[in-house]
Amino acid sequence: MFFDLFSKKDFCSICGREVAVKKLHPLDGGNICADCSSIIGLGERFDVKLTADEYRSFAADRVQIVKLRIASFVSANPGIMLDEGETCFFISLADIGKEKKRSITVKKGNTTERTTEEYFEKYPCRLLVTGKRILAIADQNGFEIKLAKLSDIRFGQDRVTFYSGSKAYLVFFAKKQAEKLHTLWNLLGAAGAADIDISVEALDSEITLTSDVEAYKEK
Repeated sequence: MFFDLFSKKDFCSICGREVAVKKLHPLDGGNICADCSSIIGLGERFDVKLTADEYRSFAADRVQIVKLRIASFVSANPGIMLDEGETCFFISLADIGKEKKRSITVKKGNTTERTTEEYFEKYPCRLLVTGKRILAIADQNGFEIKLAKLSDIRFGQDRVTFYSGSKAYLVFFAKKQAEKLHTLWNLLGAAGAADIDISVEALDSEITLTSDVEAYKEK
């Protein structure tokens, strides 16, 4: 039963990230992870016993938590020209993957035979995610997808696949960067579902994180 706490997982009701149950604070109607709870001064103090009213208060502050967490992703210098009102939330070195096939020789007992093997050619890129588009800047096979044209996005441990119409764009990341993008995507989804304004103007007061987070913890 004790070890179930480490293996069993659930989702944070704020950012949507899947984490071990042991790393979640229970809230009315859901849970809150350490990253989100740190915004309200709770952090990873899972031994702290809070009243039902305190938990309800934290859940009610969901909009502010989401805005502060999204603001922590904002890049002040993305290195590209942004449109008016466009905000860059994510920048990472990555590799665009293109599926290829090649003929290889396989040894079976005393004989050999030719077969086809699938593999990925990788093209280095710099991937950016803004509030309007996904942009992969590369010498070869770069791409740009307007978020309005994005039909799906699927996350793996070290890769993300973006779908737009009939096209699929595979991008390989370091595992931590893939996890970071997944968290950002969940937060953007939470903001959209709650109709939270994440424009530059709306986030402006949250972008100076240190003072804002500390002030918020003192509420």
